[in-house]
Amino acid sequence: MTDLMAEKSLAKQARLNPNKYGASQNRKSFYFVRAFLNNQVEPIFNKLYDENFDEKIKPALRNYLIVSLVGAMEYFFRNEARRIVDDYDKDITLLFSGDIPIPISSLDQLIKEKSITKGNIVASSINFANLDEIHKSFSTKIWDE
Repeated sequence: MTDLMAEKSLAKQARLNPNKYGASQNRKSFYFVRAFLNNQVEPIFNKLYDENFDEKIKPALRNYLIVSLVGAMEYFFRNEARRIVDDYDKDITLLFSGDIPIPISSLDQLIKEKSITKGNIVASSINFANLDEIHKSFSTKIWDE
């Protein structure tokens, strides 16, 4: 197989499986965000582009839209991080550059007792409203394993 053929094969595989962990449409967080976009964001956009809509209300709608989109993004990433860490039993030590509020030895015991999960710790430790922190967290080697 030539290099060009191998490259095309890899490109095709990437298109078929773009996300190893599958942020799929069959998950609760996807449905929640999709419903939010359909039921709230799209109607707001329609009103913002409507020339007959009261111009005094448009700034308030824009502000609401920004806050709502950040909240939806935070909800989605928080739930996907929790799901991936728990479903794929990820080693979360790569995400933290020091201590987390719970020592790893205690964490393992709590997981056995089903009191807490690694995914819940990740979900509560990362600021998912901050794009830089999302990028930093999702760019660590934890997701490559």
